[in-house]
Amino acid sequence: MLDVKGPLVYVATDSTNGMKYIGITVNSIRQRNHKRDPSFFGNVMRKRPDTITWEVLPCDSVSDMLELEELMVDQETLDSGKVYNFALGGNHCKHSDASKVKMSEVRKGMVFSNSHKLSMSKARLGTKWTEAQRSGFLKSYDLPAFIHKEHGLYEPESYVDMRKQFNIPHAKLSEVGSGKRKSTNGWRLAVTKEV
Repeated sequence: MLDVKGPLVYVATDSTNGMKYIGITVNSIRQRNHKRDPSFFGNVMRKRPDTITWEVLPCDSVSDMLELEELMVDQETLDSGKVYNFALGGNHCKHSDASKVKMSEVRKGMVFSNSHKLSMSKARLGTKWTEAQRSGFLKSYDLPAFIHKEHGLYEPESYVDMRKQFNIPHAKLSEVGSGKRKSTNGWRLAVTKEV
């Protein structure tokens, strides 16, 4: 059964708690290999693969496969708490809010090895951010106000703006803003008193 070739929809049921995982593949289920997935279902496959029963629903085409999965994995199914699935079926790749919370909980406290960090860094090499992306990312933080003897009070929209205007290294500004450094190039945090 696990060697049946796709396209197909499969339902994997965990006999210990009755939870299901509904998935699709154009290969065989054996080739799909969930044991490597960093998900709740992947954890089940690693810990207790013998408790999983498989039901295979062959499809005539990839579009039929996606349509069937979409019918089987809808928002109501995700919200029921009876499936390991995180996303809507049918190749929508949109996670529900509940799924986002679950995924966040799984990833909290994850520690990456130095080699993994290096791999992630290499994967991002050459990625160029547009000025809009860069300013949008930096503006998403509430930046503190800075004060300087000559320039007075300055409330930057982003560290990039301040760096460009006063020629101060971004890293040093960030350290002053986070409290790791008292001042840089005469700039320090402006202390405001609440009345």
